[in-house]
Amino acid sequence: MFEHIRSRIGHAQRQAKEVSRIGEFVNKSKDKSKHDKYLHLQAFERIPIPWSNIFKSDAKIVVEIGFGSGEYLCTLAERYPNKNFVGFDTSLTSVEKTLTKLEKLRLQNARVARVDGRFALRELFADNSVEHVIVNFPCPWPKKRHSRRRLTREDFVETLGAVLEPGGIFELATDVEWFAREMAETLKKTRSFSKLAIITNPDRPLKTRYERKWLSQGRTIYLLKAEKTGHIHIERTVTGGLPHTKIKKMDIKKLTQMKGQIWQEGEKVVVIKDVYHDLDQKNWLVLTYSSDSDFQQHYYILITKKGDGFLVKLDSTTVPFRTPAVKWSVFRLAEEIGV
Repeated sequence: MFEHIRSRIGHAQRQAKEVSRIGEFVNKSKDKSKHDKYLHLQAFERIPIPWSNIFKSDAKIVVEIGFGSGEYLCTLAERYPNKNFVGFDTSLTSVEKTLTKLEKLRLQNARVARVDGRFALRELFADNSVEHVIVNFPCPWPKKRHSRRRLTREDFVETLGAVLEPGGIFELATDVEWFAREMAETLKKTRSFSKLAIITNPDRPLKTRYERKWLSQGRTIYLLKAEKTGHIHIERTVTGGLPHTKIKKMDIKKLTQMKGQIWQEGEKVVVIKDVYHDLDQKNWLVLTYSSDSDFQQHYYILITKKGDGFLVKLDSTTVPFRTPAVKWSVFRLAEEIGV
C-alpha cells in the first residue's frame, strides 16, 4: 500500500514544482489574450462550468484529452470556427506550446487547461453537453501495475456516457491494437455505445505529427469511433462550498510533529508534507498532499486564531478542487489537533 502511496506522492510533487511556471508564462506574454485562453479551473465558482459564458457562444463543444504540442487542437479550431474547443493536458510544456500557437493564430474558440483530462471531463461538463471527445495516441500503460492509469477503465467510459450528447462521438487513435480493442470492449460493457468500429489506417483529413511519421514508417494505425446511444448517470466528486471548521484549543506540539503523517480512507489519501507558522504562532500553514483515486493535488491548510478558538480552512494562496479527499483533509486535521 505504502509503495503505491509513495508513487502517487512523487508524481504530485513533480507537478507541484511546475505550478508557478504557467502563471509566469501567461503573465510575461506580450499579448494579454493569452490570459483568456488558459483556464484557471479551480477559480470557477460554478461547476460544471458554464461554457457558453466562457466562449460567449452556445456553439457545440469538442474536447481533446492530451493535446501534446497543440497542433491538432489548434488546426481543428481554425478549420471549424463555428465550434468551441477545450483541451486538457498534464504537461506544462504542452500547455505553453499550445498557448503560443493559439496566440499566433488569434483563435477565439479554443481554451486549454493543465489538468488530468479524465477528471476534468467528469467534473467540468454537464450531462449531454459535449459533441465530440478526441484522444490521440495516449500512453496505453501496458504493464499490469499501471493498468489503473489506462483510459480503458470503466469509470472513464461511464463519464463519456454521461457528458456526450445523444449521438455524440468518442474518437481514439492509437498504434497499439490490443489497446484499441480493450477500449472497444469496455465501451460495449456500458451499453451506452452500441455503435462503434475500429478502422485500420484510416484516411483522417487531419493527422497528428506522430501519426504522419508512423504511417511513413509503415506502422499500423487504429481509429476507434463510438457513438453514444444511451445515457449513463454518474456521481461528481467536486461539490459543496469551501471546507472549514473551528476548534476551541489546539495541541501545538502535536501539530509541529505531523510532518510525514499519512491518512487513508477508501480511495482518499492525505499526506502532511510540512508545517509552517508565524513568529507569534497565531497563524499556521500545513502543506498538504491529497489523492482521490489517481487525481492528486497539493495545497495549504490554514489554521488561524479567531476569537476564542482557531479556524481551520483552505488557504487562499492555493485553490484545489474541492474533492472528497481535500474536504476530508481539513476536517481530519482539525480532529487530530483539536483539544
